[in-house]
Formats: sequence, structure tokens, C-alpha cells
Amino acid sequence: MAGDLISVDVYDPDRVFSPTQLIQHFFRRRPLYQKVRDRYRHRTGLDGYFLLMAHGTEGNVDNDWRYCDSERHSHPIQEWIDGHDGKRLVLLLYCCNPYDLSVTSQRSLVLHVRERFNAITVLYGPGIRTRLYVPEFGYCDSSSRTRRVLDTL
Repeated sequence: MAGDLISVDVYDPDRVFSPTQLIQHFFRRRPLYQKVRDRYRHRTGLDGYFLLMAHGTEGNVDNDWRYCDSERHSHPIQEWIDGHDGKRLVLLLYCCNPYDLSVTSQRSLVLHVRERFNAITVLYGPGIRTRLYVPEFGYCDSSSRTRRVLDTL
């Protein structure tokens, strides 16, 4: 992974992980996600990561998932995805997602958290629940679904 491109939008001053550590952590815990990532890289020619590290906020009445920038202004996460989609292989969202809201993309894989979390949960807990969105296939929400996507890729 050393040759991968990593670009980061950091709005979380209390971050515990470096971007590289965070990416390795999320994929190391999910071997099937690693396989999807590698096959999707081969299929699309995309490479690298965009990482959004920010405080995620609860969806408003429209149920849109938002993040807060360094000035505490909130922005829709889907707009951030749309602005970075297709520029890197993986868009990794390190933001709380208290209502397990969904996102989409056209070209990039999107890996994101499904709940509220903190650094203690990530470091010492049983792990945080994540979801992987694969364009053209949707979410890999179970091992069997992920294997079906792998078979098609």
C-alpha cells in the first residue's frame, strides 16, 4: 500500500490514527473487503484513497448524513462523495453515522461506518460496524453478498 495515493480532508482535531493506519485498520479487519478492493482496482484502473475524517452529524428531517468542517459548518456527505467520486479507488468515511444512513457513488468504492463510535471503540472494542458500497452492485452487507459481488467482478 505504500505506493497508493492518499488524500485527506481532516476536520477532526482529536484524531488518533494517521490516515495510513486508519485505512490499513479498516481493510485488515475485513479480508473480503480487501478482495473486492483488489478486484475492483483491476477492473477500473482506479487507485488510492480519499479519506474524510470528521465529526458526523445525525441526519436532519431529510435523513441526509452530514459532516462538520473545522468551523463547525455542516455539509452533506453525499456531496463530498460526489465531488471525489472516480478520482480514487476508495472513499473512506471516518465519520459517525448514528442512523446507518446510506450513500451511493458512480465509480469509487465507498467504505463507511454504520454507527456512532470513538477512538476507544476502534482501538479496544470489538470493532465498529462498517459497510462497503460497490458501484453497479450496491452494498456488501453480508459475507454471502460480498462473495456474490466478488464472483461477478
